[in-house]
Order: sequence, then C-alpha cells, then structure tokens
Amino acid sequence: DAKALLEYGARNQLTLWGPTGQINDYAKKEWAGLVKTYYRPRWAKMLAAAQAFLEEGAVGDTWADASVAYCRDTWATVELPWQTDTT
Repeated sequence: DAKALLEYGARNQLTLWGPTGQINDYAKKEWAGLVKTYYRPRWAKMLAAAQAFLEEGAVGDTWADASVAYCRDTWATVELPWQTDTT
C-alpha cells in the first residue's frame, strides 16, 4: 500500500540508497531510532568480525577477506531487513 511504500522510500534514503545498498550511508543520520535499531547491530557485527579475525584469523587470511564477509552478512541480516520492515 502507499503508506508502506512511503516508509520504505524514507528508510531507503536514510540507509542503503538502492535495493542492494548501491550508495550505503549516503544520507546517514544518527537519530535515536536509527542508532538503536540499525547502526548498533551493524557496529556489533563489525566488532565481532574484527575480534574473530584477530583471535582466529577467521574468514580468510586478510582483513579485506573478513570485511567482505562482514559486509555481505550485515547487508542480509541487518540492513535489508531493517529497510524493508514497515510494521
């Protein structure tokens, strides 16, 4: 419906700017709801990925490998679900 489409458009502009994050964080805002429900889970995943890489060398031999895996996982588990949630 129109309400859900408008909310999706607003969420898209503030976060991913495109259906698959073509211009990630272009219009980034640090509003309370965004920090708690969008940025905080992203930061937690990034810190966990960095910690795992430092402790275990997880996901490849370089941080570049690990960060690609982090970006793919974060897009699928945090960014896209947040953007499309219009409840």
